[in-house]
Amino acid sequence: MGPEDAAESDLRELVSDLQVAGVSVTASEEDRQGPSGASVVSLYFRDIGRKDLLGSGGEWRLARFFRSGVRRRVRALSRTVAGARVGVAAVRAAAAGECPVHAVVSDEVGKQGRSALKAAAERAQAAIEDCVRADEATVDTVRFWRGKEAANGLVCGRARVRMSHAIQGLGLCSAVFDQMADAAGRELSRVAVVVQDAEGARGGRWSRVVPRRGVAGADPAGLLVAAIDRAVSGERDSDQAREQLIELNLRLVVSFAKRMYRPDFGVSFPDLIQEGNVGLMKAVERFDPAQGRFTTYAAWWIRQSMRKAVTDTGRMVRIPVHVQERLADAAAVESEAVRASGERPAPAEVAERMGVDAAVVERLRLVPRQSVSVDAPVWMDDDESETWGSRLADPDAPDPEAQVRGREFRTALVGLMKAELQRVEQAALCRRFGLTDLADPAGERSLRRMSRDRVRRTEMRALRKMQASARVESLRGFLGADGAFAAVGG
Repeated sequence: MGPEDAAESDLRELVSDLQVAGVSVTASEEDRQGPSGASVVSLYFRDIGRKDLLGSGGEWRLARFFRSGVRRRVRALSRTVAGARVGVAAVRAAAAGECPVHAVVSDEVGKQGRSALKAAAERAQAAIEDCVRADEATVDTVRFWRGKEAANGLVCGRARVRMSHAIQGLGLCSAVFDQMADAAGRELSRVAVVVQDAEGARGGRWSRVVPRRGVAGADPAGLLVAAIDRAVSGERDSDQAREQLIELNLRLVVSFAKRMYRPDFGVSFPDLIQEGNVGLMKAVERFDPAQGRFTTYAAWWIRQSMRKAVTDTGRMVRIPVHVQERLADAAAVESEAVRASGERPAPAEVAERMGVDAAVVERLRLVPRQSVSVDAPVWMDDDESETWGSRLADPDAPDPEAQVRGREFRTALVGLMKAELQRVEQAALCRRFGLTDLADPAGERSLRRMSRDRVRRTEMRALRKMQASARVESLRGFLGADGAFAAVGG
């Protein structure tokens, strides 16, 4: 890279830094005609540069607001029998191996193992049954199912609170709570219809309407309405806080991407930024304000997401993480040695500085830096040259030497049969050993008019003639090491 290239690279980096910092940089007419990819990145830098930076107090307030909204939603949905049943069913499926554990519960709960998940699900199921029994023993009137007593705390009693605590102890993921919210909405629609029908019931008919319509043990309509309202309100507040935390920390992702990016990564700079944004979103979901500053906590998630992207998608053939780290260490040692002495160091010297054996460094040097397409030409200056793929051996292709020996064996066998056997005898042997393409048509027609016993005697007579022939020795040269003849394929 010449001085002009270096100056241009420094200038581009300076412009991007200014745009991220919120400084407006006006491009010349030539720059405006640049590639669309660069324009998109510039617009992205300009957009995030307009956002105000968050201080520690702002981070703390947004994180608290986010967690408060999540807690309100979780508490509301876990106090509905319909939602609790969905959560327990999801945990049971994960404990039985029917779905991934990480798709149902948090990482902390998932580390306890499937047996612990199963036990927690059973405890939650027992709490649900206690809540249902408490509801059934309360008030069996239309007033109860309307939920008018719910406001006075009659329905949300101790049993329902215990059920809520049991469900919250499962550590369910947000996707499961989405399913619980859908279940609560469906339950509200079903109960509302039954309540409307039961209002027209007379006298003791109400006690028969509820079981017959399948709402015995269901949540009261008023409680479902209140739970859904609180869940929607909590989700709205948490989404708003999450969006602000993410948008106001996008500069942090760009700063880490600039430090980590290298052209030989196999991942473009915009893609690396997007992977860092994924890590930022995970950090927002898992951050606890009591742990300190959000930026300090999010830094690990951002770097980890970028490293994982480089490891998983940066190469056509995936290289393990520990090999990637050693490759980076070896490259740093070699670069330092080249700057100091101007020559590439020997594997023993690199191994000594890394604290590993020289054989490890030699194996690392065998790892290809870049993937080469099998369709790429071997010689770049010749468009008609062979490709690398044409030089690869096909494991399914037949052995050329075996094919030649097979054809020679066929020729010798056909000559021996014609010299020693009659046409019908040739046809009998060909049918016996599956060589129907070598049989004479006239002999085949004669063979079809013979009985099965006569065909068997013809085969035996033909075999004795072949064994007694002096020319049979010419076939022994085709025997393989295992004593079998070479293939007789055409």
